Amino acid sequence: MPEVAITVSIPDASRPGHDVRHRGQPQRLEAAAEHAVAVVVDRAVAEVGHCLHHRRHPRSRGVLDHLAVVPSGVVVIDTRRDHGQVHLRAGRHLRVGTSDRTRLLSTLERHREAVRWLLDDLGHAHVPVHGVLCLVGVTWPERRGGRVEAHEVVSPAALVGVVRRPGPITESERAAIAIALSVALPGASIAPSRAR
Repeated sequence: MPEVAITVSIPDASRPGHDVRHRGQPQRLEAAAEHAVAVVVDRAVAEVGHCLHHRRHPRSRGVLDHLAVVPSGVVVIDTRRDHGQVHLRAGRHLRVGTSDRTRLLSTLERHREAVRWLLDDLGHAHVPVHGVLCLVGVTWPERRGGRVEAHEVVSPAALVGVVRRPGPITESERAAIAIALSVALPGASIAPSRAR
């Protein structure tokens, strides 16, 4: 498969004109990050699968940011905008700058489990479900990702490789799974604050 170079431009909250204290600004920055990752996923998956974006969580009031139905299975992608250096420690802890962000993986696991449960219910129990946390606006070490607990933590550029991995799911199965998920997970309305 040809190598794909993707550049993601996200507004920087630390630059003048991007005052995060302005009411609603953090939500707009988070939405911009989600949109940028959606573009990356759409481009990366265009030839190998299907994408669903901003879907209602089947078991809560939360939102599933992105689902990629690809040869390796269903990839549940949670997008977060943050700032600081990423530190993946011993495969068990995620720090961004001085903040412990490991709890983000608990949210991702709940999303992954909900999709797993839904696929089982829809008759697709054999389909693997992977969880990926995509961090935007952070500083990465040389490697732009790694594993923490059972999930991958990656940059938008590294996400391309994750969704393009080979796997056992055929093209016709991918189409059927995407249709079933799009019916079972309606689009989420945009609200001023996002439940997680």
